[in-house]
Amino acid sequence: AGSATEEAEIEVTHSAGYSDWTDWTPCSADCEGTRTRSRFCNNPPPTPGYPSCPQDIETETERCGADRCPGFSTWSDWEECSKECGYGTRIRTRQCDSPPPEIGGPQCEGLSVETKVCYIKKCPKRSKCL
Repeated sequence: AGSATEEAEIEVTHSAGYSDWTDWTPCSADCEGTRTRSRFCNNPPPTPGYPSCPQDIETETERCGADRCPGFSTWSDWEECSKECGYGTRIRTRQCDSPPPEIGGPQCEGLSVETKVCYIKKCPKRSKCL
């Protein structure tokens, strides 16, 4: 009986790979902060002489917390002109309550009152008494 010997070429690759992403870090601020997550070049780890990852650690950053920033309500209707004749003013307002700011936190940015000039009609001339 004879023996058979087979020769085969097997290519083994030892390219490094990244781990899964870590959980996001907590948001850095209650309003308009950032959070990060990372992944590491350890799945599998680099082997000398084989391709490695472009970086040992990859990090992603994104904005967070914007939904918790204080905001204004919608503008009220314009009030009536302050004068019945001649030039007067009209105002409208809005409140910083959508949501309201937290104690010590950022405030709403922008105006809470707007004013504009109004003119209804020319005022009658006053008569002079003699």
